[in-house]
Amino acid sequence: MRYVVLPLLLVLAAACGTRATVALSGAFLRPASVVAQWEETMNLPDGPHVVRSRWRDYPGDSLVALCYYNASFDNYSPPGAPGHRTSGFERAFVLVGPAGAAVLDHIGTKRTTPIVAP
Repeated sequence: MRYVVLPLLLVLAAACGTRATVALSGAFLRPASVVAQWEETMNLPDGPHVVRSRWRDYPGDSLVALCYYNASFDNYSPPGAPGHRTSGFERAFVLVGPAGAAVLDHIGTKRTTPIVAP
């Protein structure tokens, strides 16, 4: 299996600002059916979850890479209400599909984005 994630890594590096050291801290390969089930049933602390996972569009045995990158994402500022967190983001969660397309799921803290495999 071959993954092309360079454009996504450049986006992550841009979110880091001048300290553009992005390190892969965890990675897992799982069948698309397992990833879909995980996305559709995970219990997120801040609300709803995916109703129908994008990974349902792939054959169930196709492999999906779940990648966790650590960095200091100084330039990342998520949308939100006044007073929401605007700093301290240190982990990005990326999924890479069977065709090599990378999806940045989210950027969070190490506490809110633990390294887990479905």
